[in-house]
Amino acid sequence: MTHGNDEDPLGALANVSMALPDPLRGSGRLFLGAPSEDAFEQLRQIAERTDRVFDVYDPDRILAIHVHKDDVVGFLGQVRQDLSSVALEDTKALFKSGTDEPTLGDFPRADSLKNFLIFARGKWLAEIMREERLVVHFQPIVYASDTGRVYGHEALARGRSRTGDLIAPMRMLSAARDAGSLSSLDGKVHERAIQMLATSRAEGALFLNITPSTVVDAHFEAERHRQLADTYDVAPERIVFEITESEKLTDSDQLVRSLDAGRAQGFRLALDDLGAGFSNMNLIHRVRPDIVKLDMDLTRNIHEDAYKSVIAEKIIEIAQSLDIATVAEGVEKPEELEWVRSRGVEFVQGFLTGHPEELPRDTVDISSAE
Repeated sequence: MTHGNDEDPLGALANVSMALPDPLRGSGRLFLGAPSEDAFEQLRQIAERTDRVFDVYDPDRILAIHVHKDDVVGFLGQVRQDLSSVALEDTKALFKSGTDEPTLGDFPRADSLKNFLIFARGKWLAEIMREERLVVHFQPIVYASDTGRVYGHEALARGRSRTGDLIAPMRMLSAARDAGSLSSLDGKVHERAIQMLATSRAEGALFLNITPSTVVDAHFEAERHRQLADTYDVAPERIVFEITESEKLTDSDQLVRSLDAGRAQGFRLALDDLGAGFSNMNLIHRVRPDIVKLDMDLTRNIHEDAYKSVIAEKIIEIAQSLDIATVAEGVEKPEELEWVRSRGVEFVQGFLTGHPEELPRDTVDISSAE
């Protein structure tokens, strides 16, 4: 959880200019000096594939990518995805505003592309948060036996560009992970979600996504979440920390201790994406969650797939025997809903029963969600 001090990575990035336009909306050229012909060609291909205008400086193996407003961050995101970690480390990067050529005085500001990328994307995320462009949407989780009844909502982070377009959550999560600021992002989303739930006066549970690295981060304090719940008059037992397994665990002992502290404050725990990714069944006995969520890839077309059916049935059987509630994610078809309902799954979540919306609500009309 962010405390707004100098230890907050995003807070620090928001106040540093380095070699970037401030606040990342200037026009200019991003000079990239490749360490090899292969890396140079790969950068050229990325620029061409993303329809970038660029200048070539031979034989120095330098590309000058023309960028405007926020698209320096968009281009860097593509580079991060396509370029190897070695090439990112060895490529030099320098941003120069306008159309002027670099001078000798500019070159000391050049840094590795890896560091430049981390800084730029982290600062971009910090500005989204500082300028109040971080928004939260709510997807209903409904009773499988009666899909018109809402059990609760999952809070989903979204961002908005300066032109008002929605920014996909994975872009923000990736930037936060690069900048080492997942806990800052999670904390901002959680506070906004609790506040909006209170304002809406909707009933039911609030599922807050939280990564393992956030839980073990020094900035995370269950007591701080309790203070937020008290401030906005939301009963702690309505708040469910949903542990997302998008990353491998590095300190499971600290994770369990931190989650136990959350439970001691009255919060409940859920394990997300069971049956996919790095999901570890051992976490069930270590975390002892109140709720488990079946991964959407497992739920998708489960009524037609014998392998998925067997895996899901075993997870449901374990959960039922341990008195753990189950949520089936990604339900999009009536046949999927009927399958999980017939196996005793208590709750469902997916486009069939409700898309993410700007405000939580107490009822769902399934016919309008199809």
